[in-house]
Amino acid sequence: MSLSTTLVSRFSLRSLVIAGFALSVLPSVLAVAFSFAALEEFARYSKRTAYRVAEISQKTQVLRERLLANERKVKQFLVLKEPALEEASWVTHRQVNQIISQLVTQTDDPGLHVQLQSLRNLSETLFREVNRLASLPGTGNASLAPEREAAAVKAAKPALNQLPDALFDKMNELGEEIGLTAAASIDRMVAELELEASDVQNGILLTTGILVPVSLLVIAVFIHLITHPVRQFDRAIRQLGIGNLQDTISVSGPSDLRYLGQRLEWLRDQLTTLEWAKQQFVRNVSHELKTPLANIHEGATLLADQIVGEINSEQRGIIEIMLSNTSRLEHLISELIHYGSASASREGVKFQRVDMRELVRAVVRDYELRLRAKSVSLVQRLSPVVMSGNRAQLRLVVDNLLSNAVKYVKDCGTIDILLAERDGYLHLEIRDDGPGVRPDERGLIFEPFYRSSSGRDAGVKGSGLGLAIVRECVASHQGKIDVSDAESGQSGAVFRVRMPIDPQV
Repeated sequence: MSLSTTLVSRFSLRSLVIAGFALSVLPSVLAVAFSFAALEEFARYSKRTAYRVAEISQKTQVLRERLLANERKVKQFLVLKEPALEEASWVTHRQVNQIISQLVTQTDDPGLHVQLQSLRNLSETLFREVNRLASLPGTGNASLAPEREAAAVKAAKPALNQLPDALFDKMNELGEEIGLTAAASIDRMVAELELEASDVQNGILLTTGILVPVSLLVIAVFIHLITHPVRQFDRAIRQLGIGNLQDTISVSGPSDLRYLGQRLEWLRDQLTTLEWAKQQFVRNVSHELKTPLANIHEGATLLADQIVGEINSEQRGIIEIMLSNTSRLEHLISELIHYGSASASREGVKFQRVDMRELVRAVVRDYELRLRAKSVSLVQRLSPVVMSGNRAQLRLVVDNLLSNAVKYVKDCGTIDILLAERDGYLHLEIRDDGPGVRPDERGLIFEPFYRSSSGRDAGVKGSGLGLAIVRECVASHQGKIDVSDAESGQSGAVFRVRMPIDPQV
């Protein structure tokens, strides 16, 4: 017994079904959980990326605006020398530095960090220069009249000309470069987001591609574990149905199914005992009846031959009825004996090499007179076939099938016999052009004492044991027999026998 069978045998069918359902669902649950976790992580990553992109884009735009405002306020302050303008320029300066610090925290681009640091240094340099220029004597005053204010601006132009305009140019140019670099950084983050989405998708597909086949494999394994004993039940019941009581019934699988298998084996034992008792009864009764019936037949024959005295015509008619019925009873008893012998234990059957073509020809010779009486044409297609078997039983097979065909064939009809060897099996076909066998009776005509409706309607005499004997003899040679209709457009039946050339004894 394999390890898997041993483990399964510890569970009931219900437990096995529940375990199979749980284990088959588990990979799907894991796949869903992994997909949910991956999507949730991707959602958080996407949210962070979107926030950073928005922040970088906004801060970059605001930085360029603050740089222009800073330039404007510084130049106004250097011209007018008003405290409010000075304070405004310092506020703008702090805003620029604050935006630079925020951009540094929002991006991890080293090139952008270098540019932001350079802009910070230029901003610090600018305001040191502004402080120096602000300390120079000038005439700008916000309280002066417009005429005097214009004169002050004109007077301060020499100082304003000293302002390092190159710093503003560098800062504005650097601001544009920062904008371009920030845009490139944003593109890179978007590309990373797309790559992350692709990775998540591939991860989900890979996980699904692994776990779904695992789930299907688990389902397939448990289907096999559950259906295998069911198939064993099916085979065992089929064997019992066709009368095969020799093979021991053993069902593997869950404990409750194994118990049912044991009960089925008990049923087989009971049927075997009953079958043996029936066969013993048939054999005993047949033998007990054979001797007194033979005495009756012999006595009736003596009376018919007038050995013990003359008889009149009425007495002769009665004696003929006695002889006819005793002959029928003797034939029936003979068939009962044959059936009991064929259905008995097959261990005692002796096999030998049998030339089947010669055996068929010998049987055919016994029927020549009956064939001529009905003007029946016999077509023989006999290939040389030698098989291992019991000669008496094989002769019964051919004899009973040919007898059945002769009974049902039409007058001036045809009987076709085919004998061949194919793939290690003997194939014997006997067809006639009689009324045939109804489809609903094809499985019944091989049962003991069953007579087909076509035989009853045609008044064909018989005991109903001939085909049952054929089935038992064929089964003892590990073969099969079936019946079907003749070819399309033709009447009659075709009996096909298939037996191994060398059956396992």
